Amino acid sequence: MLKCLFIILTISLIHTESYSEPDITITNNRQFQSEQAHLLKLLNEIPEELGITDAVHLEEIEGYINNAEKGYDSEIVVNFASTIGIASLSLVNYLEGAEAIQRLIDDFENSLTSMQQQRLLITMAELQFWAKRYQTAFDILDEILPQIEDHHLRGWAYSTIGSAVYRLGRFDNAIQYYLNAIEAFGAGDETFCHAEVYNRLGNIYYSLEEYDVSIKYYQRNLDMAIRAGDEVAMANGYLNIGAAYRQSGNYEKALQSYLAGIEQTEQLGNVREIARGKMNIANLYASMERFDKALENFRESLAISEEHGIEVGILMNHINIGRLLFDKNQYDESEEAYLAAFQLMNRESHIFELRHVSKQLAELYEAKGDYMQAFSYLQLFTELNGDIFDSEKLEIAEDLRTRYETELKEQDLAIAELTIGTKTLHNRILLVFILSLIIILYIGVSYFRKKNEHYRVLYNRNLEVLDLLEIDSEAVIKSQHNGSDKAGESEHLKELYQTIKPLFTEKKIYRDPNLNLSKVSKLVGSNRKYVSEAIKSSSNMQFNHYVNFYRVNEAKKMILNGEESMSEVQHTCGFNSRTTFYSAFKTFTGMSPSKFKEMSRYRVSG
Repeated sequence: MLKCLFIILTISLIHTESYSEPDITITNNRQFQSEQAHLLKLLNEIPEELGITDAVHLEEIEGYINNAEKGYDSEIVVNFASTIGIASLSLVNYLEGAEAIQRLIDDFENSLTSMQQQRLLITMAELQFWAKRYQTAFDILDEILPQIEDHHLRGWAYSTIGSAVYRLGRFDNAIQYYLNAIEAFGAGDETFCHAEVYNRLGNIYYSLEEYDVSIKYYQRNLDMAIRAGDEVAMANGYLNIGAAYRQSGNYEKALQSYLAGIEQTEQLGNVREIARGKMNIANLYASMERFDKALENFRESLAISEEHGIEVGILMNHINIGRLLFDKNQYDESEEAYLAAFQLMNRESHIFELRHVSKQLAELYEAKGDYMQAFSYLQLFTELNGDIFDSEKLEIAEDLRTRYETELKEQDLAIAELTIGTKTLHNRILLVFILSLIIILYIGVSYFRKKNEHYRVLYNRNLEVLDLLEIDSEAVIKSQHNGSDKAGESEHLKELYQTIKPLFTEKKIYRDPNLNLSKVSKLVGSNRKYVSEAIKSSSNMQFNHYVNFYRVNEAKKMILNGEESMSEVQHTCGFNSRTTFYSAFKTFTGMSPSKFKEMSRYRVSG
């Protein structure tokens, strides 16, 4: 996006008078003299306020100062704003940069042409987008789009507003805006920007799990990169296509794409992309259950990241290695990897990763029988969960205050407050439940050291709790469905859910490891959006969670029967890898399949 922004700003300059060697005469007009003095003041103040130290940007600004000393020209303001935008993106000073550009618009509004104002507003919207002010970015662009005539600016505006609505969850609108951007760019020759929009379309369909369509757009992006000789874009294109093939289950094509991407990055000597490519291919090998190859590539990626100081690569590879070794029951090595990752993180900037690793360490120590350590890390996990929910609550409240000042009213604030309260209550109930189970487990294990018979009784009770949880889980679906009636759920969604549910309870379509929303939509003759909404409104589960609910329930029954191996259970129930099987099983039961099987033996012996 940075490169596309730079290219568009550069192309836009072609359609205006050059400022590098201007023929400017100082006017005696008082207005222009005043604007000249004010512009010179801002040219000196704003770079210092933003902390711009890059030599290229400072050289550009020095050129603007030299030109402004000869006389005021509105094009200097526009070019200065462009430099502010690019520098702010590099410095991650998004809001400060947007405020500086707003200042230029306010101070020089009378001398800027409509096209010049549009350029400044689009740059400002771009910075608002990167600051995660998606609604603000949308509002700015939605207001000026009908007036934009220049196809370069129109393409840029459509592309940015498409990204904003995508982040707001309006996927259909985002797709249309991106298609409009392609049409606008098609009027000129901005090859890279054209390709970048195809890449963003690929990202949307990837998020929607429509991997075939995603691959089509990623391929167009790659084809344009190849024609343009853009080796960096080519490497990214291969890696994106590999990711889409992996998610669609076509591991062989994924492997080919990943290897092509890695080869391209190695030719470029881009160590960051080489490390990323090695990590991607390691995840692919893990999905293919080629765990030795996966571990080999994770370690190669880690070595590259450590050698070149790539912090995110070091962190993510330690986490991935820990997860892989844990699944292979190599607990000591897994502990070493997780603790290495844990030491790299801090609460402020890695809260989500820290929460994930804390949960993994709690599970690891539980598997090793070190329940004090398990309890300690679970406490940290619950604390981090609370911090994240508090952060989300503030974010939602801030967003609503902004919207309240414009068009929403008091009822929206009340609805949001109720939603936040409900979410927080559910979270607290869940945390209390988890803590209670851990405390009970710890007390039981301590007592087991004295009386083995009591230990077996505790396991039988835990198994009874699991049986009750399974019953309650089915009841949850029914209760959520009834709750939806009270809330005024549409008849269409209720009827659609009644068509969907037998596919899982009777036909057991969840056994298909490649099951996705598109397949279910075709089976019921609807579209993905309505199928997803029907499942969510009636079961309070997202689609993937709903599928795994049925898969895990069948897995528990098969384990209790004790006639199949874990690998057979995994494949029969529709899990395409051991990692996803174990992760889903622990999500619904609170323990690994092997621990559940062990508990079933205690019940039989008891």
